[in-house]
Amino acid sequence: MAKNKMQAELIGKQIPMDTGRSDEGTPVSLYDFKGRSLAVFLSGEGLTKKNKTLIKQLKDATDEFLKYDCSPIWISTESEELLSAARQLYDLPYMIISDFSKEIHDSLGFNFNSQNIDVILCNEEGKIVYTVPSMEPLELVNATLSALNRVFVRNN
Repeated sequence: MAKNKMQAELIGKQIPMDTGRSDEGTPVSLYDFKGRSLAVFLSGEGLTKKNKTLIKQLKDATDEFLKYDCSPIWISTESEELLSAARQLYDLPYMIISDFSKEIHDSLGFNFNSQNIDVILCNEEGKIVYTVPSMEPLELVNATLSALNRVFVRNN
């Protein structure tokens, strides 16, 4: 479900080739994951209460995402140092990308004037197949899993 015209225009497009950095400082692009389904969670600056809740909810749900052969990825505009500290503090099992330059966020039409968390689903070919409207973190993770159930085949 696309939440606005910008997001609706993303459906069917290739994921951006813009590069961020892993929390270890390694250059990484969403395109590097071509061949794997992705659930990409985009959030803005700050390890806000909402972002902290999201990363904990994602941690708890990671196994559910993997049942769809889908990798959850959290992309933040924070530095890789801060994201590395978050990984260690919360023992996060999924990929984290620092988009400090905001190029990935810009390519995906992220609204920096909101506290929203945007989600896009990408198939193995690297095409965006679905967008999930922003909502509170627990509902967002559940809605994303529900969307995965409609878009991808679950492996038990």
